[in-house]
Amino acid sequence: LMGGTTSGRASIERASRSVKTSKSRRAFLWLWPGLPQLWHGGNWSGLALALGFAVVLDGVIMASLVWSELLSPGLLRISQIAVFCGWIAGMVTNRHWLARRDEVDLAGDLFPAAFAEYLQGNWFVAEQKCRDLIRLRRNDVEARLLLATLLRHVDRKDEARAELDALAK
Repeated sequence: LMGGTTSGRASIERASRSVKTSKSRRAFLWLWPGLPQLWHGGNWSGLALALGFAVVLDGVIMASLVWSELLSPGLLRISQIAVFCGWIAGMVTNRHWLARRDEVDLAGDLFPAAFAEYLQGNWFVAEQKCRDLIRLRRNDVEARLLLATLLRHVDRKDEARAELDALAK
């Protein structure tokens, strides 16, 4: 009984160590809007955001330093403030995106731990891990199937049927 809990904790500790390691590798990616989505997610929207911000920032710098007669001082100040606010909003969005990604990465190690608990007969722990995984990834087919199997095994057939219905939807 204790072996399953210990192996589950060990897998969670390994996952948290890998998350900390990946955090140190990308320590400054969140500073540029769109860069984490592009670097880690390969999202086209991240590329568009990073390039768009670069173009706008370059335009404001050029209008400030090179073509100073292009914009009036008031309009130049407003555009500088807008770029600064956009940069802050981009950094906040990046931090939230990275935190959510870390949760999903940690959830990737929950399924093997839940399956190990299930095989060892630790029904309650396995159910909790499956529910945690489903909370993090609502469309996780394997976690829902394991939870439905577990619920059927402990004679909670109505709940198992509800999980299968949720999976079918």
